Amino acid sequence: PVDADSGWLVDLQKLNKLVKSKVVDLLDHSQIEIDIDWFQGVQPSSENILIWIWEQIAPYIDSGKLHRLRLVETHSIHTDYYGPK
Repeated sequence: PVDADSGWLVDLQKLNKLVKSKVVDLLDHSQIEIDIDWFQGVQPSSENILIWIWEQIAPYIDSGKLHRLRLVETHSIHTDYYGPK
């Protein structure tokens, strides 16, 4: 439900901090397959990156729920992930 005080589904500042700390700060300037244990022996494809991101942030979203992640590579190429089945 929409928060009556803020008018938002989720606190975007809180969500931004979560994504920055759990995803951006880890991926920025990293060699994914070397620096991130989850990718040891796993192809760092767009699909696998999205699965990893989902696992990093979904457990920490306490209001609302994660519906979709989209990884945009170019203006015409993107990958969507709707979470585990």
